[in-house]
Amino acid sequence: LEKKSAYEDIYRPCGQDLVFSLLGALGLLAGCALGFRGSIAQMLVSLLGLLAGLSLGAGAVMRWKGKKPSAAFSVFVVLFYVAKLFRDFRHWEINPAILDYCFCLFALICFMIATYHAASFSFDHGGRRRLCFYSLCGVFFGATAMAGQALSELLIYGASACVCLAYAMQALGNGK
Repeated sequence: LEKKSAYEDIYRPCGQDLVFSLLGALGLLAGCALGFRGSIAQMLVSLLGLLAGLSLGAGAVMRWKGKKPSAAFSVFVVLFYVAKLFRDFRHWEINPAILDYCFCLFALICFMIATYHAASFSFDHGGRRRLCFYSLCGVFFGATAMAGQALSELLIYGASACVCLAYAMQALGNGK
């Protein structure tokens, strides 16, 4: 891919971007609403996830309308993935079988980095290649991590993979 760093070079209003981003936002909202129980830490992570879902939905609508969303929309999303990663890792280290958490770990890392690189275009300092790489890795690892998950986790990983798919479509050229 040729280098492009400006927001206008990558993001264009696109119905597919809107559909996958809103599907991801709704899935994240549903998954975090279902996971809003248990410990205080779990409820705080779920609350961050609800804010992240709202931010993803608002950013998708703004992109569809041809407006440049603020990078602030991505703050809650990145914070959600960081908090989820730390919270889940504490549970994964109890049973360190690689098959149990390897794909979940890689998926959360890729979701977080893809969101970070998607937000960097708001400052016109984006990296198209990095966005494409981490988005496609997020789709792969997110889809793989869905196997055997509880419904709330299934929705979170599936929704995040949908958002990464929308990022990848924009980075790859949006059908041009």
